[in-house]
Amino acid sequence: LKNLGGVGIHEVQRRFKGLIRKALRLELTREELYGSSLTVTNLGEFEVSAFCAVLNPPETYILAIGEIGERPMVRGGALTVAVMSTFCLSFDHRAVDGAPASRLLQRIKHHMEGEQGP
Repeated sequence: LKNLGGVGIHEVQRRFKGLIRKALRLELTREELYGSSLTVTNLGEFEVSAFCAVLNPPETYILAIGEIGERPMVRGGALTVAVMSTFCLSFDHRAVDGAPASRLLQRIKHHMEGEQGP
């Protein structure tokens, strides 16, 4: 999805569904496949818990998402079970420094956990 600055979530959803329909019909254009700054890739459906994705220039970021599942976790000193996934963000140091990239991943984490975050 391109040019999403200032676009609301409903418009993002509408555009995303349109691209999925085109992809399923094998009708995506070269313009729709290339030129992004962020790619999201997911191998969770293949029971891959974590992986690092390779950046495809000229992209700036690629976010690799692993399998979602129940895992043991300690909360407040007690062992419990939580639904978790592993996210790995690769980025191009020529375009962005590590601190802003880390903040992006932190914001994604807080959003997924339902927190406001920094």
